[in-house]
Amino acid sequence: NQLRLQSNIANMDQVVVSTNEKPVIGTQALDTCFGILFYDRKNKFGICGHADPNSISYIIIEMLKQMRKRLKILLVF
Repeated sequence: NQLRLQSNIANMDQVVVSTNEKPVIGTQALDTCFGILFYDRKNKFGICGHADPNSISYIIIEMLKQMRKRLKILLVF
């Protein structure tokens, strides 16, 4: 169960970010939902979102907020 301890799984309408403690991220049980993944190769971190069709805009905005926070940059949206 080492993989489970190192994983951070996005549930419905949730965003997760990889960390040193939990470098494995993902989602499951998408069915009619969307799984969205951003990966920053330069800074070596990922962001994963699980969105139902009605909340995809909200999840993408939340993912961009996490990216802005992680990179300490200004994103206007």
